Parts: sequence; C-alpha cells; structure tokens
Amino acid sequence: MQLIKTEQDYRQWMMNVYLYEDETAGESLLSEDEVETILFAHLPRSYPCLGVVQPKVRNPAENHVAYYYPDYIRFMAKEMGIMDL
Repeated sequence: MQLIKTEQDYRQWMMNVYLYEDETAGESLLSEDEVETILFAHLPRSYPCLGVVQPKVRNPAENHVAYYYPDYIRFMAKEMGIMDL
C-alpha cells in the first residue's frame, strides 16, 4: 500500500511495485511506449489516493491495481470508530 500524492509518485510506485523496474535493474524488457501504455491504463482518477497492488482472484499470477480515495478512507474510518465526522 502506498500513499500517492502526485503523478510522479504514481509513476515511481508503478515502476517499482507493478512493473518491477528501477534504475538499477539494467535494460528493460518493455519499450518506453509499452511502459507508457501500461501506466496510462492504470492511472488513478485523482490524487491523493492509496494504491494497492494485489494478486487477481481468478489468476494469482497476474496483479490487480486498486485505489482508495479520501472519501472512502473517511467513510471507513468513521465506520471503524476512528473518526467522528
């Protein structure tokens, strides 16, 4: 789970956690266009948000990206008695 505040945070998180790419890994197996296509396909709808990468239910070998936004986090905090809004 990662707090994502900006598009730069998103790109870095996705490269490291979803695509397993970083500056020390050497040459990428993906072209720049392929990376951009994947990043665009998984963009959150807004910032800030919490991003989570987890295995897909029907195919654990593949990952699913989910986002949680402030309204949902406030709702859950209220339901759990953590916040009184």
